[in-house]
Amino acid sequence: MGTARRAASEEDIVMAVPFPTFALSDKSGGGCPTKRHAINMEHLSRQTMGDKSVEREVLAIFIEQARGCIEELARVNGLACKAIAHRMLGASRGIGAFAVAEAAQALEEDPSSTARIAAVRVAVDEAESFIREYCL
Repeated sequence: MGTARRAASEEDIVMAVPFPTFALSDKSGGGCPTKRHAINMEHLSRQTMGDKSVEREVLAIFIEQARGCIEELARVNGLACKAIAHRMLGASRGIGAFAVAEAAQALEEDPSSTARIAAVRVAVDEAESFIREYCL
């Protein structure tokens, strides 16, 4: 009596791949940083299938794009500001920069708020500092 086997789906294959956790250590030789991480490294690892070179590349691109968005926010208002916030929301969620995503979503809801623009700027600064210190 044989048992029928179904072909493995793409989802089955993805679920079977182990996702190693990105080891964080500061450059001074200490352990993992104790503050809330600006980047969710487990999420990033899942997004990049654990490929560390892809992680570094994606993070470098994120920094470049986020800086460009911050510069644009200084020159625009209204619908253009909302569009930039939406772009940042998607990019930051993709890499696990959830504090940036939260600030961008708040800005998207109220694009005329200077406080929300400032919050996005702070979140991007924190994410960039974290990425440069622990990831690149």
